[in-house]
Amino acid sequence: MEIQDLTLWQGDTWSIDVTVYGANGVVLDLTGYTLRAQLRKKYTDALPSATFTATTSDPTTGVINLNLSATDTAALTKGTYVYDVEIEKNSVVYKPVGGRIVVMPEATK
Repeated sequence: MEIQDLTLWQGDTWSIDVTVYGANGVVLDLTGYTLRAQLRKKYTDALPSATFTATTSDPTTGVINLNLSATDTAALTKGTYVYDVEIEKNSVVYKPVGGRIVVMPEATK
């Protein structure tokens, strides 16, 4: 799993693209994969703090777009969270990326 630490601001619509590579270093064709991603305050939390919308507009590019709405980010408290992205095909689950996300407080509301 690639570690990628990120930052987001409360109240912002937030989006990032993540490119998934196979073991051979070539972009992974995501055709037929199920995509999912969640954000939690701690890995051990029973429920996610937010669930990303995880999509790909062209699976052959290996690019996953992660998105949180402004409402989703406004509901988060400032601080450090953990996240990961899972892809699954034929009952095989792989986490290509994960890490920390720092949520910055908003001044303009």
